[in-house]
Amino acid sequence: MKKGIYIPLSCAILGVAALSGCSTTNKIPDATIENAIQDSTNIYSDYGLSIQQLSFDSRNYDKQEKTEAVTVTVNADNADTAYTATYDVLGKLSDKSWRIVSVTQTSEEVKPKAALTYEDVSLFSGELLQAAQGTSRFSDACTMHIQGCTIDSDTTSSSATASMVLEADTHYFNVKRDCLASFYYTLDGWILSNNSVGDYGIELNEPALLGTWSWASNGDYVTINITRIDGNSIYATYDDLAQFCGAIIHERHTGENFEFQLDTSDITASSFQGNDYYSEYYLTFAEANNDSNHYYGSFYIDPEDNAEDVPKLISNGNYLQKQ
Repeated sequence: MKKGIYIPLSCAILGVAALSGCSTTNKIPDATIENAIQDSTNIYSDYGLSIQQLSFDSRNYDKQEKTEAVTVTVNADNADTAYTATYDVLGKLSDKSWRIVSVTQTSEEVKPKAALTYEDVSLFSGELLQAAQGTSRFSDACTMHIQGCTIDSDTTSSSATASMVLEADTHYFNVKRDCLASFYYTLDGWILSNNSVGDYGIELNEPALLGTWSWASNGDYVTINITRIDGNSIYATYDDLAQFCGAIIHERHTGENFEFQLDTSDITASSFQGNDYYSEYYLTFAEANNDSNHYYGSFYIDPEDNAEDVPKLISNGNYLQKQ
């Protein structure tokens, strides 16, 4: 009686085992899929990406064709990067052995393990500053630098932004431009994808500007006394004398008790002098008139002179120096 029961049970176990063995041959081994993916691209070897996990989104076995179509998501990483990619893999079963027919990547996602830092941004300072001040030569004092930087970045996104203030610190005023830079993370690290630069802004250096500026030659003279600074405006008094062969051609002055206002109207970043093209930041002030409607001309500040390295206030072509 025991023998009669034993034989059918043994047959049943063998039948289940046979079915189980048959079902495993209908799946491409995970290791075969992983090796096929790594062989299909140089990304994993070139960037030292180690595959951590395979997630199978779908597996479809065609009994008639003896093929399996697999959609698999790969999670891999290296020291700096988290890498995710999805592939369609097609395999064919022949003589109880799987041969990979094709591997097609359908998606890819690259994310940083660390957020964008100021050190990352500073690597692109040359490109950012060039956009702000052009490609021409600037003196050292007029070369912009990154003054302030606020970064919006985290490891959940491959995109990041940096809001900056780009500044050139001259002796008498500072030139400022806001800059918004966009970055994108790749397997090669952060790249600068876009940047926009705002209008020029200035900040006057009151202690350096206040005082008397003058020019004199052969009895002619011009004197401007800058008395105070209010925002981006300069308040000054003016005195001018021009003569020819001892005869006074014109004499204009405001007097010590009258001030006229010079409003900042423009910043120019280039100039041409002789055969030498160079670029500086010039600060131009609007034309000035007193109550009698006498015209005193426009003024601009040359922060650095290439030849003498002496900042100057220029009025009607005359280079006034601070006394």
